[in-house]
Amino acid sequence: MSVQSAAAEPDFTSWENPVMTEWLPIRYREFYDFPRMVVVEYQGDLFLLDSQFDHSTDDYSDDFVVYRLPDSAVSTVESSSWEGLASTGAPLGRIPTTRVTFDPTKRHAIAAAVFERIKI
Repeated sequence: MSVQSAAAEPDFTSWENPVMTEWLPIRYREFYDFPRMVVVEYQGDLFLLDSQFDHSTDDYSDDFVVYRLPDSAVSTVESSSWEGLASTGAPLGRIPTTRVTFDPTKRHAIAAAVFERIKI
């Protein structure tokens, strides 16, 4: 499975929002209601937001675990497998999935405001 991303750059300015929102393009894997494994660049650093599937509850986690990825992770993100990607990063904490705002398609971008909630 290849990295999921939009073929054409979406027009983030056209999305309705009452306040000015900075949108960050994403790449993702695992989609259930919304992307469950997201890679995003913010202020020159690469981050992974990972909401893992819990086999004991047969559901995805209500939280994203946030990791800062090393520069070397770029080649992994562009490869066909993200297996072990989280283990290459430094965990920064958890954030409820409900606190991450996705674009209307839930496939192109997240609001940068999520990083105001995470101590990076």
